[in-house]
Amino acid sequence: IQTTEDLDQETRELPNSVEAEVVNKFGLTDTAQGQDELEIITPGVDVSLTKTVRPDTTVRPGQFVGVELEAVASKTTTNTKLNTIVVQDMIGNGTEDPEFWNAFDIKAIAPTQVPAHTDLTVEAYADGQWQPLTTMSTGDTADIFAMSNQAFASALAGKGDVTGIRFTFDSTQPGGYEQKQTVRPALVFEARGTLRAGKAPATGELTFKNAAISNVAGKSPNDKDLSDSDRDTGDATIEWTEGGPGEG
Repeated sequence: IQTTEDLDQETRELPNSVEAEVVNKFGLTDTAQGQDELEIITPGVDVSLTKTVRPDTTVRPGQFVGVELEAVASKTTTNTKLNTIVVQDMIGNGTEDPEFWNAFDIKAIAPTQVPAHTDLTVEAYADGQWQPLTTMSTGDTADIFAMSNQAFASALAGKGDVTGIRFTFDSTQPGGYEQKQTVRPALVFEARGTLRAGKAPATGELTFKNAAISNVAGKSPNDKDLSDSDRDTGDATIEWTEGGPGEG
C-alpha cells in the first residue's frame, strides 16, 4: 500500500468493507460482513495567536501597559516536524488607524519562557528594517528571557526609532517541537506624550488598535515545507488632559 500527502482537506474518512463466504463439503454456505473507516490525516502545522493588553483601563502619557502574545503551535501528526514559531508585533500589522505604535514606545521585555532545546532570536524593527537585538539558547530545560528598561535601551542604542519587535523560536531537536508548543512573549510599552504622526486631542480619550502576527513552519514526513499563520488584535486607550500633547 502506498500513501500520499496530496489531499485536498486536512482529514478524510475512507469506508472499507469486507465480505467473507465459506462453503463446507456438504455444500452448506455462510457469509459474514465487516466494515470500518480509515481516517487519513494530512501532515500539517497550525498556530493560534491570542493578544492581551493590560490594563484594560485608560492610561495617561508616561504610564505603562503590558502586552502578552500567546502563540499555541501544534502539528497534526506525530511524525510531522514543527520547527519554528515566530511572533511579531509591529506597526502596520494590518490594523486601521489609530495605530497602537503611533502612540506607544516599547520599553522592555517582561519575563518570557523559552522552551527547552530552543534557539531564540529577538529582532527590533527600526529605520525600515529588522535589526538583531539579542539571542538566547536553552538546553534540556526551559529558561526565562527578559530585558529590563536599561538593558533594552542599551541594546536599542543607535538603531533608530523602534516600531516593531519579533521573536523567533527555533527548535534544536531533530524532530522539532512536541505535538503542541506554547510561547508567550511579554512586552512593556509606555504611552507617548505626543504621537509619532498626527495630532492627539487636547483633552479626552482615544483608543489605539494593535495587531500581532504569528507564523509557524515545519516539515512533512516526505520533507515538504509546511506553514501556518494567525493574527489577533488588542486595544489600549490613552486619556489626555488640558495642556496635553500636540503634533508628534
